[in-house]
Amino acid sequence: MISIDKLIPDWHAKAVCNGMDDVIFFGDSDSKTPPALTLTQLREAQAICNTCPVFRNCLTHALEEREVYGIWAGTSRRSRLKLFEIIDREIVTLEDIVEGYCDGKGYLYEQFGRAL
Repeated sequence: MISIDKLIPDWHAKAVCNGMDDVIFFGDSDSKTPPALTLTQLREAQAICNTCPVFRNCLTHALEEREVYGIWAGTSRRSRLKLFEIIDREIVTLEDIVEGYCDGKGYLYEQFGRAL
């Protein structure tokens, strides 16, 4: 059996969100509905992520592992789905996307995706 500690990346110990309520980043749901976040909840989570020292690690993890639920490095599910598409279509590399977000220009990549 695998320990839960083995599933949590080392960098997560330094994350601002470590120890915070999961509802902030994954919304409030029950077994009958998918998790959802309001715009206010999304903005609150993004504000926390924007101060995080492991922002780069978090975004890289979310893109490499194809995380589709929750807020990761300030990105929503919808944003990441667009990013997955442009990575899959080899329009931009994962590394370039991470650099763009770290430089405050991640929004430029989100305009691609479904429009292509």
